[in-house]
Amino acid sequence: MARQSKKIALKDGFYIEIKSNIANHQSPILVRRNSKDEIDLAIRQYGKTKNVRYYGEIRNTKLVAE
Repeated sequence: MARQSKKIALKDGFYIEIKSNIANHQSPILVRRNSKDEIDLAIRQYGKTKNVRYYGEIRNTKLVAE
Protein backbone atom coordinates (compact mmCIF):
# COMPACT_ATOMS: atom_id res chain seq x y z
CA MET A 1 0.00 0.00 0.00
CA ALA A 2 1.27 3.47 -0.83
CA ARG A 3 1.65 6.23 1.71
CA GLN A 4 -0.76 9.10 1.52
CA SER A 5 0.81 12.47 0.93
CA LYS A 6 0.00 15.41 3.15
CA LYS A 7 0.94 19.06 3.01
CA ILE A 8 3.96 19.84 5.17
CA ALA A 9 4.16 23.09 7.14
CA LEU A 10 7.38 24.88 6.25
CA LYS A 11 9.68 26.25 8.97
CA ASP A 12 10.54 29.95 9.18
CA GLY A 13 13.38 30.94 6.86
CA PHE A 14 14.32 31.57 3.25
CA TYR A 15 13.72 28.93 0.58
CA ILE A 16 14.97 28.12 -2.91
CA GLU A 17 13.64 25.49 -5.29
CA ILE A 18 16.22 23.30 -7.04
CA LYS A 19 15.62 21.24 -10.19
CA SER A 20 18.04 19.20 -12.22
CA ASN A 21 18.98 20.29 -15.74
CA ILE A 22 17.75 16.91 -17.02
CA ALA A 23 14.33 17.16 -18.69
CA ASN A 24 12.81 14.03 -17.08
CA HIS A 25 13.59 15.01 -13.50
CA GLN A 26 11.35 14.30 -10.53
CA SER A 27 9.74 16.98 -8.39
CA PRO A 28 11.85 19.94 -7.21
CA ILE A 29 13.70 20.05 -3.89
CA LEU A 30 13.22 22.92 -1.42
CA VAL A 31 16.32 24.13 0.44
CA ARG A 32 15.98 26.33 3.54
CA ARG A 33 18.48 28.77 5.03
CA ASN A 34 18.17 31.11 8.02
CA SER A 35 19.25 34.38 6.41
CA LYS A 36 19.11 36.13 3.06
CA ASP A 37 22.93 36.12 2.81
CA GLU A 38 23.04 32.35 3.27
CA ILE A 39 20.37 31.81 0.61
CA ASP A 40 22.25 34.06 -1.84
CA LEU A 41 25.35 31.92 -1.32
CA ALA A 42 23.32 28.73 -1.90
CA ILE A 43 21.86 30.20 -5.11
CA ARG A 44 25.37 30.83 -6.44
CA GLN A 45 26.57 27.36 -5.44
CA TYR A 46 23.63 25.38 -6.82
CA GLY A 47 23.16 27.68 -9.81
CA LYS A 48 26.34 26.38 -11.44
CA THR A 49 24.87 22.92 -12.09
CA LYS A 50 21.12 23.12 -11.35
CA ASN A 51 18.08 25.21 -12.20
CA VAL A 52 17.47 27.39 -9.13
CA ARG A 53 14.43 29.52 -8.36
CA TYR A 54 14.08 31.79 -5.32
CA TYR A 55 10.96 30.60 -3.52
CA GLY A 56 10.73 33.32 -0.87
CA GLU A 57 10.66 33.91 2.87
CA ILE A 58 8.35 31.92 5.11
CA ARG A 59 7.11 33.31 8.43
CA ASN A 60 4.52 31.55 10.57
CA THR A 61 3.98 28.96 7.80
CA LYS A 62 3.02 31.72 5.29
CA LEU A 63 4.90 33.15 2.33
CA VAL A 64 5.94 36.77 2.93
CA ALA A 65 5.44 39.11 -0.05
CA GLU A 66 8.64 40.96 -0.98
